[in-house]
Formats: sequence, structure tokens, C-alpha cells
Amino acid sequence: MKDLRRAAYKRLLSWKQSPGHKTLEVSGARQVGKTYLVNKFADEQYAHKVYVNLLELSGEIFREIYQDIRKEMKEGKRFQNPVKELLLRYEPDFIDSSDTVVIIDEIQESAEIYNRIREFTRSLESDFIVTGSYLGFVYLDIKRRGGAAGELTFEMPAFATWGQGELDFYTKTVYSGKTYVIEVKAGKNSAKTAMKVLEKGKADYLLIAKGNTYGGRAGRIYTIPVYGISKFKF
Repeated sequence: MKDLRRAAYKRLLSWKQSPGHKTLEVSGARQVGKTYLVNKFADEQYAHKVYVNLLELSGEIFREIYQDIRKEMKEGKRFQNPVKELLLRYEPDFIDSSDTVVIIDEIQESAEIYNRIREFTRSLESDFIVTGSYLGFVYLDIKRRGGAAGELTFEMPAFATWGQGELDFYTKTVYSGKTYVIEVKAGKNSAKTAMKVLEKGKADYLLIAKGNTYGGRAGRIYTIPVYGISKFKF
């Protein structure tokens, strides 16, 4: 584990040292030490750090401020730099410089904030690091589509078992009645149980959401980037 953390830390350092680096996304399974590692890196490599956890009170406050500024702008108020205004309201001591890093943890909890990250990066000199759970991000999108959108039949929980294996999500489209097994994977991890379900005819399609892929289709199997789940048409 120490070797893995050391290697991950080196990759973080390489990112910081690369010219013109953009927002860094640190994604993966829960409880693997992402938050600890990123905060350790920030404390050691930057003079200033702003930390937001969208699963905690800090995240609730951050989103409320974001919505306040959004409302004010819709009503006609203009800010020279809305992103800087957001961070100053959240952290009055915020200093926008290359020696400041903004960490937004559990980014999967807000698709709206995630979709604004590139804008945040362009608007400030500070670095941005976002962390999140692949599984959580996909879960929120499926839940949204099963709610008022009425696109998918979605009951809690949506995960299931097959034999001795587990499936991340199993859902059905409302209009076509087609069933999907959805597997969320990191790296080269396989989806053996989901493949068996597909082979046995217990699902019409297999959708694999991965953290490192360009996507594609092979027969009844779709592979997409995790953060592209919201654009996938079931």
C-alpha cells in the first residue's frame, strides 16, 4: 500500500510541475485513501489550500453560495470574476495564486459543480483538484433518470446479485422495456458477473462505465467514460 501511495504522490507532483496543467481529477473506488493523499499533497506542496467536501457541511455551504451568486447574476448583478467571488465568500482568506490549490472532494455529489470545473480553472490562477467515486457519480445519474425524468425504472437499491457475484446496477428503460446491467469499473477491471448475465439472456445490454476509456460498442456491450454517463442514451 505504501508503494502505491508513493507512486500516486509522484504522479500528483508530476502533474503540478507540468507546464499549463489543467484541473486534476482523482477518481476511483471509495475508501482507498484519495482524500488523505490529496490533502497531504496540498499541505506539502502549496502555501494555501481551500477544501470543500460536497458530502459534508462544507459542501452544503459551498453549493448554497454558488446558488446565491447564480441567482444574483440572473437578476442582473455582475461580478468581475464570479468564480473568485464564490471562493471569497466561502473562504474570506482565499488568495488566487499559483501557490493556492482548491480541492473539491466527492465531486459526484453535484453534476452542476462538476460541469463548471473547467470554467473555474480558466477563471483563476489557482490549481484545482477534484476527487470522486465512480460508483457514486453513476448512481446519481441513474437516480435522476428514474425520478421526475421517468426515463428508467429505478428502485432502491438498484444493485443486485447473480450467483456468487454482484452487479452494480440493473435497470429497465420505461419506453422500450429494454434491460441494462451497468457496471462501474476502474482501469482494466473486468465485469465477469455482468457478462454472464448478458450471456444468459437476463439483460438486453451491458453498459460498462470506466475511468480510463475512449468508449465504444461491441454488439450488446457499450463502454463509456464514467463522466459521460449523463449523455448516454438508453
